[in-house]
Amino acid sequence: MHRWVSSHRIGLALGLILILATGLRVVSFIGYGYDGDDVGYADLAHSIVAGGFREAHERTSLIFPARIGILAPAAMSFKVFGVSEQALGVYPLVVSLAGILLAYVAGSVLFNERVGLVAAVLHAFLPVDVRYGTLLYPDPPGALWLNGAILLVYVASRGAIRRRIVAGILAGLFLGLSWLSKEALLFSLPFVGGYILWATYRERENVGLAIGTVIGFAAVIGIESAVYAWYFGEPFYHFHAVERHSHSPFATPWFWPVDASWSQLGARLFRDGPETILLSTRFGLVNAVATLAVCYALFRKWRAWAFVGAWFVYHAVVFNFGSHSLRNYMPLPTADRYLWTLLLPSVVLTGALLDSLFQERANARRWNERDSVFWAGTLVLVLTLGLAHGLYRNFKEESKFQGEKMLARMLPPDSAVFADGLTLAGLKFFWAYPEGTRLVEFRGMRASQIPRAVHVLVNPDKAAILEQQGWTPPEFLHGDVPKSWVQKWEYPPARLYWVP
Repeated sequence: MHRWVSSHRIGLALGLILILATGLRVVSFIGYGYDGDDVGYADLAHSIVAGGFREAHERTSLIFPARIGILAPAAMSFKVFGVSEQALGVYPLVVSLAGILLAYVAGSVLFNERVGLVAAVLHAFLPVDVRYGTLLYPDPPGALWLNGAILLVYVASRGAIRRRIVAGILAGLFLGLSWLSKEALLFSLPFVGGYILWATYRERENVGLAIGTVIGFAAVIGIESAVYAWYFGEPFYHFHAVERHSHSPFATPWFWPVDASWSQLGARLFRDGPETILLSTRFGLVNAVATLAVCYALFRKWRAWAFVGAWFVYHAVVFNFGSHSLRNYMPLPTADRYLWTLLLPSVVLTGALLDSLFQERANARRWNERDSVFWAGTLVLVLTLGLAHGLYRNFKEESKFQGEKMLARMLPPDSAVFADGLTLAGLKFFWAYPEGTRLVEFRGMRASQIPRAVHVLVNPDKAAILEQQGWTPPEFLHGDVPKSWVQKWEYPPARLYWVP
């Protein structure tokens, strides 16, 4: 009876956490066009529905078309709900809520149910998860499948699952799904492989787990390679796409410059990187508290914390000091979504630290009780302020395609519009990708090449992004437009002209 009541209370608590998390993500929803990448993913997802996916592969040097792990669910959402901002956010929301449940499972498995609930609450309110919980990006689903695989491998290696080879196959499939979502999995494979080797050395029964993991992961890679061999005659298309992406002019502006000075490198490794990982309120300061938890566990010599501590520390070190090039040392970007794999171990460690402090309070003598209450309260205050500030920043953000959204309501889909490629992509989306549009990319054009009876949309913000990638602007973008052009609309700095 007690177990039944306890399980129902936990189920009710999780249900309330998921309801609050859903409401928070819906309220902070900004839709299409957060920073540009989701524009490309939306276009590719629609190309799957429309039957132009092969052409999409051929016209880009970016890695995006190979990330079928997020494109296929988004395409399915478009197929079921139609093209809209809300449909684009369905799969990310499912992934976000699944991540909260996984945080509970991880905390419960690694420690206890109290830690699981605290981890779920923290994950539900993480500002970065709230923001990307309705945006189509590969990092959250890639990390979800990876974290699921890591947790499954750990549980199976401890003997909690009898058929370890089956658990290994399932973990390998999870790793494969992570690979199909984003290639950042490659940075985590040494940790997964190292733990499996250690667990096999410690206990021979884990040989089946190791074999199963290899079989499951190899099955996904094999199927993917077979499909690409049939589709493109290039079985290792995904791997080659990674290489092409690293040299693409559309991607290299965001990479670490190879000609950076030693002082710049030192600042990135020992100031900027640690500051982003530990002190950014986009993570609600959870990573900083998790670091304290690792130090506290080492001081107390708590071996039960070793696995999750190593999980967190390994990825923190890799994301700060790792390189995305084998030819030159180029530190990884530290944008918030690139650090997603850190979130699960960090919320679990934070939950475990809070739980241990409160438990020490219950078991401590009177003169030690005040210390436990003080430190637990201090950590709760720090986390509350960090989460609140991060969420406040979320609510101040808005889509970078608000102008295109407004303009799509003003102009019919058959309008003739000359603009840059990013702006046109936004118009196509908000028009639900109609066929036979008269949209023209005005790259490198002169004013005299613009025909009459068309609209010209000058959008300096979008053009600046493209210019970083080698795009040639039209001559009138940064100068005066012809006097005969009539301005019809403005959403600063974007301006719409009519060419009579």
